[in-house]
Amino acid sequence: NLRWQGIMTVVLTATVNTIALLPLAVYFIAEPFIAKDPSVPGPFYKEFYRFSGAVGYLNVLANFFVYSLTVTSFRNFLETKFRQAFSFQSNKVIKGNSFK
Repeated sequence: NLRWQGIMTVVLTATVNTIALLPLAVYFIAEPFIAKDPSVPGPFYKEFYRFSGAVGYLNVLANFFVYSLTVTSFRNFLETKFRQAFSFQSNKVIKGNSFK
């Protein structure tokens, strides 16, 4: 079970990393072949570059979800921390402050 968790984590992380960096690789490969006018940059130099850079950040964000889905101990750790952070009520009864 632990071995499959590790394998799935590595496979998903590598897949997300490849998908996230693919647009940036396409940009750098295609960039020398696209005509560039410095006075009026086309959509390839503005929008596609911005898009490819933004998709690269998804890799960082996706790691949290990959680890949450594949690693049981990480899920248990998160559950414990969320319970501690969001437990607004205590199980202890304070004398004299009972609500009826």
